[in-house]
Amino acid sequence: VSLPRWNGDPQTEKCLLVCAEQGVGDQIMFASCLSQAKDRVDRCIIECEPRLKPLFARSFTDATVIGTGESLASVPRPADMYIPLGSLPGLFRSEVGHFPMYRGYLVANSEQLEKWRARYVAIDGGIKVGISWRGGKKRRVKQQRSTVLDQWCDILNTGNVQFINLQYGDCKNELADFKHRHGVIVHDWNDADPLRNLDDFAAQITALDLVISVDNATVHIAGALGVPVWTLLPYAADWRWLRNRADSPWYPSMRLFRQSGLNDWQSAFAHVAAELRMYVSKDANGRSD
Repeated sequence: VSLPRWNGDPQTEKCLLVCAEQGVGDQIMFASCLSQAKDRVDRCIIECEPRLKPLFARSFTDATVIGTGESLASVPRPADMYIPLGSLPGLFRSEVGHFPMYRGYLVANSEQLEKWRARYVAIDGGIKVGISWRGGKKRRVKQQRSTVLDQWCDILNTGNVQFINLQYGDCKNELADFKHRHGVIVHDWNDADPLRNLDDFAAQITALDLVISVDNATVHIAGALGVPVWTLLPYAADWRWLRNRADSPWYPSMRLFRQSGLNDWQSAFAHVAAELRMYVSKDANGRSD
């Protein structure tokens, strides 16, 4: 980018270009800094992964949002300076106390949200919980973060819960096999495609009561929307989740469930299953939170 790099100082007469980098999950997480960046400049252009453009445009209405690869020629006002999106936390999140405690900063499409709410209402009673059990692109990371549905048996046998599939990729055979062997239905819809339509996916998540997932883009979307989300973490978790914490300063609606030892998913799943039973019990008695 042939522009001077912004150092974070107030520039109330200038236009800032925030450049996209990293993957979808990182872009969503670092987007929590955008409101603070926008407050220090006159105008802001936000670049993001094209699938995030509708969601970001709706959530940051006072900025111009463009997809990666789009020409800046169509932007009404040229940028005067730039900063990579991933550099914003260095300006606004250098200490845990700097994290604002807002519940969520992304906004789902209202029409799509009503569609998903109607679908969930049509399912038999109980709270609606979305699940995702695989994550990571690189082989080593995928092996570390991912699980199989059989490990979810205690969770998926919780009473008064309807489980919703949030796993990206084709897993219809997996779900059918699990239903055949365990008699448990994980509801799925043919038109739900988180790999292609993240805006609809955000609405699907917003309509849920709770999300339970391994570390992948789903937990970032849920946390950024302010939806209650329980994240299952490997023993050596990613840097962003810090250490020895059951919460995340990035997402106030998130709880963290960590392996107690290397590859020990059993204890983590047992913890989630016990907490879910308590969650359902509180819901039946009238949840106050």
